[in-house]
Formats: sequence, structure tokens, C-alpha cells
Amino acid sequence: MKVPTAKELVGLISTRIALSTQIKDCTKFTCGAVLLASEIGCRWWQVTGDVVGPTSKDNKTLKTFGKITASVAASAPQKIVTVLLVTTEPLGLGHIVSNISADCNQGEPTGLIPNTEYKAAG
Repeated sequence: MKVPTAKELVGLISTRIALSTQIKDCTKFTCGAVLLASEIGCRWWQVTGDVVGPTSKDNKTLKTFGKITASVAASAPQKIVTVLLVTTEPLGLGHIVSNISADCNQGEPTGLIPNTEYKAAG
């Protein structure tokens, strides 16, 4: 698992139409990205991350605003998959997606694939 640099992400987006469509939402909402690969391949992936940032313009104390979970389709052995994590958290206060983790699954998916859910912190 690797979080791509901005330069790497621009290169990936320019070659993948699906990513270029998704990235448009990142002009309005907080987004993250991760590159995934597995030696044996995965039937499906589950990627999670936390949306964190300053509490307000005046209060720079870091706060968790929510959690994103993305389920994505299968990947072949040793094939790199790019996952864009698009939240519904508005841009503006410097929020980022952090604490990203990914699970390679071999069993049946537990829900729809692909699927992204964002749950704001209560």
C-alpha cells in the first residue's frame, strides 16, 4: 500500500478515465488516494480512512470529522490498483484523509462493489 504523491496521481488520472471522472468531486470535497497491490491478487478490497483536520479557522486543534470506507473490485496478482477516496466533507479547512488501511479479501463481498460510504463523526 502506498499513498501517491500529487505528481503520481496526476499521471494516473491522465491515463484512466474513471479516475478523471471521480477526481472532479475533489474540487468540492475532501479526498484521499492509495495505490494497492497483492502478490496473489484480491477478489475485492476494502479501504478505510479517517478525515481529520483543524477544528475551525481559529482553532487548529486536530479533530476527526468522519470515516470513509470504500469497497472496490478484484485485482490481478501483482497489479497496482488506484483507489480514490471521495468524502462528502467540504473542502476549505485543510481536512485530509489519513490513517488509510486496506484489506485484500478472497471471500464473497459483504455488499455492493464498488461502493463508498462516508460517516461523519457524531
